[in-house]
Amino acid sequence: MTTGTATPITLGLRRFWRIPVAAFLGALLGFAGSFIFGVAYEAKTRVLLHPNNLTVLQANGSTIVNQGSQIDQATIGRAMAETQTALLDNRVIATKIVEKLHLDKKVDNGGFVNAVKGVFVTPLKYVSSYLLHGTYKNLPRHEQAVRDTQKNISANEVGFSWELAVTGRWKTPEQATAIANLAADYLVKAGEQRFQDDVNANTKNLAEQVKLAADTQQKAAQDLATWATSNAINPTTLGVGLTPELAAKLTPELQTQYQGLQTSYNTSSAALAQLQVQYQQAQVYAGVKPVELTRVDTAVPSVYPVKPKRWLYMAIGIVLGSLIGLGLTARWFWRRGETMFPRDDDYPPRDDSGARSSRPAESVSSGPAPEAVHEVVAPSPVPSAPEMLSSSLDEPVGVASSDEAAPQVQETHPEQFGTVHPSNA
Repeated sequence: MTTGTATPITLGLRRFWRIPVAAFLGALLGFAGSFIFGVAYEAKTRVLLHPNNLTVLQANGSTIVNQGSQIDQATIGRAMAETQTALLDNRVIATKIVEKLHLDKKVDNGGFVNAVKGVFVTPLKYVSSYLLHGTYKNLPRHEQAVRDTQKNISANEVGFSWELAVTGRWKTPEQATAIANLAADYLVKAGEQRFQDDVNANTKNLAEQVKLAADTQQKAAQDLATWATSNAINPTTLGVGLTPELAAKLTPELQTQYQGLQTSYNTSSAALAQLQVQYQQAQVYAGVKPVELTRVDTAVPSVYPVKPKRWLYMAIGIVLGSLIGLGLTARWFWRRGETMFPRDDDYPPRDDSGARSSRPAESVSSGPAPEAVHEVVAPSPVPSAPEMLSSSLDEPVGVASSDEAAPQVQETHPEQFGTVHPSNA
């Protein structure tokens, strides 16, 4: 009989074959389960930031650049990127995209595969909602579309550059492309509209301030003229300060009154002049439209979806399958009364080439060597005297041949047969 050889790898496969088989089945189930969840495509476009044309107005109605502020360009560029990113995540842009692309329209996806998806996806939505929020709300289709769109548009700065990557995701590559392009367009228009709104609001505020300052200046001039008339002073001689001729006509008390009225008039006139200059500048800025954001490229449909990540589902299936296979293997060893990881002495012995034979190893005990076991030989029956005489007459008389073996005497020990009782003698 030929003796096969067995390596530790083959022996391990014989003992632990359930683990790789269960892992393989888990990978197949994970891959198949990934088709239950809907796919998502991604499209990207870029916009360029112009920090030198920042449309944030100062208190006087001018921009930072026109004001001549000394600001680090890197700092202002990063602040612009973070601001535009935050502006993109709002319901206004998401609502415009939903209404423009009709994303709230119900799409009829018939077929057996979609029916199976609905059977699995709907319970998962309920379970996840109850686990996270403790309840489930069935939102209207338009509201749900706005929320989904708001979650699926994003923007991030490209490295340390002044470019901003705008990303859109949706169920089809065409819709994802349209979402990304519309989001970038609305972001650029939002910057322009924000500047125009700020300029209009600032111009309106300055116009109100100019009107209020003009009223204040006119009242101060009227008060000064009324005081001069009541004191018989020509109003045309006022406004140049307290001259020696005027001081000679006025008492100290009247001089104090005149100086207070003159100071109020001069202050209101200076404030009116300053506000008029700011109002003129605001009107000039309203005609200049600085370009804060510009489109660099246009998003194109992607070829492959970005979700679901099927390799991730396969990895999860492999891990879970391996754990199940390990449990089944442990149960198999437990039922056989064996250990999962035997010692090296429990493997078959190695031959001269170093390979293990398929013959199981002899169990080696660490205790004392067992005693030799003697075979018990039953004693031959003793022939009677007539039988011995008859056999001797039948045999030829002569010398025994050398082939005949000499009679052997079986050495017996009383302990082999047990205790001999007198009744058996």
